[in-house]
Amino acid sequence: NHDDKCELLLNEMALCEIAADRYSNNYHAWTHRLWCLHQGMQINQKQFLIRELNWSHAWIQKHVSDYSGFFYRQQVLSCLSEYLQVENDDFVFDWFSSVDKAFNELCSSQQICSTVDAPLPLKLIFNELNLNSQMVGDFEAHEALWYHRRFNLYLFKKYLPAAYDREFSSNSEFGHTREGVPSEKNKKIESLGAQLRSGLISYENLFLKQYKSGKIDAATEKYSSRHQQWLTRCFQLNTLSS
Repeated sequence: NHDDKCELLLNEMALCEIAADRYSNNYHAWTHRLWCLHQGMQINQKQFLIRELNWSHAWIQKHVSDYSGFFYRQQVLSCLSEYLQVENDDFVFDWFSSVDKAFNELCSSQQICSTVDAPLPLKLIFNELNLNSQMVGDFEAHEALWYHRRFNLYLFKKYLPAAYDREFSSNSEFGHTREGVPSEKNKKIESLGAQLRSGLISYENLFLKQYKSGKIDAATEKYSSRHQQWLTRCFQLNTLSS
């Protein structure tokens, strides 16, 4: 039955944790844990995803240099983002209340309209970026944190409203009336996308400014410079301060 299967999978995951803790970057342990996650998602998707999101957060706090743990968390975030696109039951919203609160605080700090109705996956990603910012500040000179940040920015781009991101809207007639005038729905989506993208630029600006003071270690300064170059190259965020 389902309870027996869940117990078996959780036992396997516990063994994976022991193996990953004993040997850093343990490919076999993390691959098996990911397989267990996908099996568990077939039984109770939201239970396993939220459990692993919480577990992986605790793990990366203790193993900051082990990128395998970050990669696993990225798979969890990807699966959860897809889940949040289609599910809106009460359980999700009860669990998501803390993330929603953090997103609203972030909107306020970046002067984004507090009533902005962002998709749930984007709220999750913004929250993860905020957690990453805290970890970069707490743990100096850990390149894995900067790579993890880039992954989250890729997720942000993926879930940014398509009408604003022109890469996802190559058809010039998308969201327009027969007369070629943008539809009201498309105007709202574009406005939302513009606000969120502007907020992201401001957020990354403030984040990077912390590491331009000359009072940081050489490694962190190097990672910060590379991150700014990467943002300009991959996201055309040319308004970032030098």
